[in-house]
Amino acid sequence: MGEFGELRAPSIQIVNLKVAKNVALGGSRKLELTFQVFNALNSSGITAANYLTGPQFGQVTDITSARVARIGAGFSF
Repeated sequence: MGEFGELRAPSIQIVNLKVAKNVALGGSRKLELTFQVFNALNSSGITAANYLTGPQFGQVTDITSARVARIGAGFSF
């Protein structure tokens, strides 16, 4: 057994991108159009691993989600 925190996975590097456009509709009304991409480089960083002693020691148990895109709109008045 080692000290607490002795074994760690590498840091997770994720790139998220967002593009937004505000459109004035007259008066105080506005429309906001958005497009977002999460995990743009589609990395598969380790988020959980098994560090218990045994045959599954060091086995990766979870990774980051795949690339996801989202389109949205917002209306304010």
